[in-house]
Amino acid sequence: MSTSSTDSVDQKINLTAPVVIFVDGEVSDDLYVLESGEVKLFKENQGRLIPVAQLGENEFLGEVSIFTDQTRSTTAIATKDSVIVKLKVLDIKVALKAIPKWALQLMLTLGERLRHTTDILRDHKISGLPNDNEGFSPQDESKYLKLIAEFKKKKPKT
Repeated sequence: MSTSSTDSVDQKINLTAPVVIFVDGEVSDDLYVLESGEVKLFKENQGRLIPVAQLGENEFLGEVSIFTDQTRSTTAIATKDSVIVKLKVLDIKVALKAIPKWALQLMLTLGERLRHTTDILRDHKISGLPNDNEGFSPQDESKYLKLIAEFKKKKPKT
């Protein structure tokens, strides 16, 4: 991953695919905007990957954890070379203080509902991706599982 700072609030990151951005269960410190490329979100279940979403240009990733103050609910992998913009949680929370309390509560409620829906989809192995192979080949799944394991080994324990 290479980075270049665009200002004090955000940071542009160039990703060479495939690369893990974050993993399910990780503490959420950042929100990302996918400027270009492709990112797939997965849930891990009994040693298998279940695709949850495929993201494209100008979509957010990591937003649910920002509003729920919980750990990440999915694993994000850039499956094509991508550019993401990283926004710090602290900067987002400062910006959110300027909005009415009811609007913030609405976002929290939506975040909780989305997390719950993602869990239901995972539990029932329902994917939002087309194809019988759930959006990737067995070889890709194996490659992604190895990447995730390597990523988890490199992350410091908190």
